[in-house]
Amino acid sequence: MLRLFVAVEIPSDLQSALAYIQNEAKKELKGARWVPPKNIHLTLKFLGSCPEEQLLSIESALSKAVERRTPFTFRLNRLGGFPSDKRARVFWIGVGEGSEELSKLSGRLEKFLEPLGFEREKRKFHSHTTLARFKVPQNLQGVISRIDMTELIVPIRVEMIALIQSQLTPKGAVYTPIKYFPLKG
Repeated sequence: MLRLFVAVEIPSDLQSALAYIQNEAKKELKGARWVPPKNIHLTLKFLGSCPEEQLLSIESALSKAVERRTPFTFRLNRLGGFPSDKRARVFWIGVGEGSEELSKLSGRLEKFLEPLGFEREKRKFHSHTTLARFKVPQNLQGVISRIDMTELIVPIRVEMIALIQSQLTPKGAVYTPIKYFPLKG
């Protein structure tokens, strides 16, 4: 079985800037499981455990989902928490400009993967990258108000999506891109 998800990869220079935000937040937030900067990405669809025999069908569905989709740009613009900033179990950075395009792309993935047995997500798609997770809910309002986001509001060009394998190890998840699917328009 392969544990898979579909994502937009975040450029390494921006991952470094996100590491700075994590380091600033670590000063106040305790008990977090921080996402290693090299693992920070924007998930479009989590597939979960899939039989290896299904890989070709998944790749075909992803190719169809990106057909006639043109490259676009998005920008990270604000920090937040799920389910709320006051009682967060997830600390994230959200997308402003370009969130509609990401949502449409996620919707196309849902459409083409559903016939393969992948259920559509019941919750509305929320464009974000996860920075940390908490076992005990945290109030993020103070941290959010103090962190300067100026360096992060830069355009990120989406020219492809990636099918990624996630292998869980005692030291954390290891992500391995399996295949890339270019947006050609």
